[in-house]
Amino acid sequence: MTRKTEQRNDEWMTPSWITEMLPHIDLDPCSHPSSTVGAANQYDIRRGEDGLKRPWQGTVFCNPPYTKTARWLARCREHGETRQTAIALVPAVPGDGPWMREIWKRATKVGFILGRLQFRHPETDEMVTRGRGHALVVWGPMPHLQPHPRIVWVEPNGTSPNNQIIFSGMPEVLTFSTQRLQGG
Repeated sequence: MTRKTEQRNDEWMTPSWITEMLPHIDLDPCSHPSSTVGAANQYDIRRGEDGLKRPWQGTVFCNPPYTKTARWLARCREHGETRQTAIALVPAVPGDGPWMREIWKRATKVGFILGRLQFRHPETDEMVTRGRGHALVVWGPMPHLQPHPRIVWVEPNGTSPNNQIIFSGMPEVLTFSTQRLQGG
């Protein structure tokens, strides 16, 4: 049964349709035994493995604790700066400080997910629709991701490859110049 809630819980499994579109993942630094990511290596805080403090190598997928998103975004950005790939599933809050610092100015691509995601709690199997939108963010080399109709990819400056901003829930596609978006 699905129910809408806003409870503060950091253990929500990445929806399987997202993990199915990912490339080979070398590390999941925020793993859980019930994870569907299938990473070659995992760090699990329940085993005393703090993924923020341990080394990252290769392609990393991160569905971070949403109570500490800013620290995880910074670590993903740092990993991307080493010319390795980091992919994060995060709440879509484009005007927020961490988004401005770590995503809009430094990410390779942002994939806004249309509609609300349903996450499964690993212990109760409860399905919860989170109260906000989400995005996949990529830092470093862009991997091959399976296309999905629910994801609209944009450049970090806020435009899609054809220089359009796409707002979900609106039938129109609005076009803006990059200079206008950057306040120029």
